[in-house]
Amino acid sequence: RGCYQGGLATLCRNSIGNFWFFGMYDGFRRLLTKPSGECSTVALAASGCTAGAVSTISAYPFDVVKSAMMSDQTQPGKRRYAGMFDCAQKLYKEAGHGAFVRGLSPSLMRAMPGNAVLIVVVETTRKMLS
Repeated sequence: RGCYQGGLATLCRNSIGNFWFFGMYDGFRRLLTKPSGECSTVALAASGCTAGAVSTISAYPFDVVKSAMMSDQTQPGKRRYAGMFDCAQKLYKEAGHGAFVRGLSPSLMRAMPGNAVLIVVVETTRKMLS
């Protein structure tokens, strides 16, 4: 395992996070687009902000598991976690559901404005290049 510790949890986190990010972004952008087909900068930012929040919330439990697994010992005999599900079970037994949301607020404070800016820049650049 070594450098692949937490690989499955990372795959789950990214898959679920991206699923919700792009789905929510596309849905909100369509909802906020004017009948003329124009989407304002504020609407783009709101779409990015919402998508960032939903994707962060949905992927965060997997991020917690990933981080715990990646910080585990690399030597097989000293490892605390046998795998992703074992890690999740042990985290839950130690701290309950709170283990999977601890630190979510700072993550949201980063993700929401960051994704709002990201979407505005990407869409503005795409519009300028087309």
